[in-house]
Amino acid sequence: MKNKATVLYFVVPIVLVLIFIPIFWRFNSTYEAKEAQRAEVIHQKKVAEIAEQDRQRQKAIDDSLVTQARRQKEKKERDDRLQKERDEREAAVQARNKSANDSQGLKNRIDRLTRDVEAVKADIAKLDADEVKQRQEADGSKQYVVLAEANVKNLSQVLDRIQAADAAAEAAAKAAAAAKKS
Repeated sequence: MKNKATVLYFVVPIVLVLIFIPIFWRFNSTYEAKEAQRAEVIHQKKVAEIAEQDRQRQKAIDDSLVTQARRQKEKKERDDRLQKERDEREAAVQARNKSANDSQGLKNRIDRLTRDVEAVKADIAKLDADEVKQRQEADGSKQYVVLAEANVKNLSQVLDRIQAADAAAEAAAKAAAAAKKS
């Protein structure tokens, strides 16, 4: 039995080694090809991942450039719009100020013209009063002249009567003196 056990200890491993050698040989011959194929697949996956990452990175760069251009355009449009609004607001303020200044100037001119009109009206009233006074004086003078002429006429008549009376008194005195002499 010792012999059988020794044979078993040697023969079984040898038989197993003999069975294992073709399996190992077959495995070993295809192993390198499989490993190379597996490495190639892994390499292809990595290349594909890198290419995908590059594509995504390029897409992200392109998207960011497009977004940046859009934002710059929007910013420019917004700045232009804000500048236009500022300019319009400034123009409106200037127009308002000009209008206020013009309005104030016109108001001052109206006030000055109103004062001038009032002064002219006062002058016209004075002239009307002077005209009325001069007319009254002229009418009074005319009435005075008429009265004076009537007075002169009356005085002339009185003088004529006095002269006639003096002449009659002188004639009567001459007649009385002649009558006294005769």
